[in-house]
Amino acid sequence: MSKRSVSAPAILDSIQRLAKQDPEAFGELFVRVTVTLSQVDRAAYDWVMAGMIHRTSEEWGVTYALGEVKQKLASGDVQGAIGALKLIETWAIGIEHLASGEALLEQKRIEYVM
Repeated sequence: MSKRSVSAPAILDSIQRLAKQDPEAFGELFVRVTVTLSQVDRAAYDWVMAGMIHRTSEEWGVTYALGEVKQKLASGDVQGAIGALKLIETWAIGIEHLASGEALLEQKRIEYVM
């Protein structure tokens, strides 16, 4: 086992300072670290990503909406099920929008105008 030249707490401290001082550079670092994690430890990457997806879907009410869809369909209320599906669709469109980078570009335009 090799001796570490920099401690994990020191690296974390540097990352936290970077996040405060240069959020854009921090964002770029986060993406690179995430890609590296996916290449180095796929199980850890999957665990992190699954947690993010789960929390996001819970915050948006997707899990609740899926339950509503099942309940509405079981009772024959197709229109009610369609209404519940709209929430899931909105969430999926929002995630797709964020993943495309368009949201980041929009934020940059807003910051530039302000």
